[in-house]
Amino acid sequence: MRRMKNLQGVLVPIIIPMFEDGSLDLEGSRRLAETFLSLPSCSGLFALGATSEFMHLPFEERKALIEGFGTIDRGEKVIMVNTGGLPLDQVFELTHLVMSEGLDGVAVVVPPDVPTEVREVEQYFRQIGDTGAPFAVYWSPVVSEHRPSLPLVSLLMKMKNFVGLKDSSRDMVTFTDICTHYGAEISAFQGVEMLHLASLAVGSVGVVGGGLNLYPRLLAEISTAFSARELRKARTLQRRVNESWDYIAQGRGFRSLCKHYWKERGVIQGTFCREGANLTPTAEQMKKLRAIAAV
Repeated sequence: MRRMKNLQGVLVPIIIPMFEDGSLDLEGSRRLAETFLSLPSCSGLFALGATSEFMHLPFEERKALIEGFGTIDRGEKVIMVNTGGLPLDQVFELTHLVMSEGLDGVAVVVPPDVPTEVREVEQYFRQIGDTGAPFAVYWSPVVSEHRPSLPLVSLLMKMKNFVGLKDSSRDMVTFTDICTHYGAEISAFQGVEMLHLASLAVGSVGVVGGGLNLYPRLLAEISTAFSARELRKARTLQRRVNESWDYIAQGRGFRSLCKHYWKERGVIQGTFCREGANLTPTAEQMKKLRAIAAV
């Protein structure tokens, strides 16, 4: 199984629209997913990660969202779903659901109750791998103290259905080591969009970052410019990404701003967030969001 040919490029970590009472805007989630998947700049979705507020999505809600993603005709594009962060029996059930819905695989975050020793983490993922599903490791500093390591990846390489990783740790030294050793065999995604260009230079196959809910085209254009050795253009685009992220990340409200943007576009209805600030953008802020957006 190993390297999945379509597991690369720009994966949008899709926001999950919610109504003011906290309930899910399931129809809006489906429409938003379809909108992203229709974009030439988007290679697929990374669903139910930190940008999706998975920390506050209980088991039944995740099931409903996965079932909704399973109804979407995505063509050749991928949908990877984080099934981690719950008790192991529920992780197994969600993982089997992802596969039964015809989605591409799972990306599993290491829960904080798993010891940080390499062998303990490897044993946790071995249980995930035993489901037979293609799986990627998802390192997210907002969830636990677990960090990427080359020794762990070396152990996971013994499992044929270990297909990749998403690293949001900002540790470029370890990310470089992993890409140098195994970048030709697995799909290594940079989880910090401000490091996209730097990560391409060491062998990343793509990027996943919260701002891609507004400007996936910018990240795709960085990849294209890098491949064409147009480094001046790539650096200019990367600077634009960094400045855009600095704006939308102020006050921990980027999810809210993204939701308001897509509501204005008529794609979703629910703009409530369970994680981060709930903002009511001014007319000037909406104008700025429209200027930032590159979809």
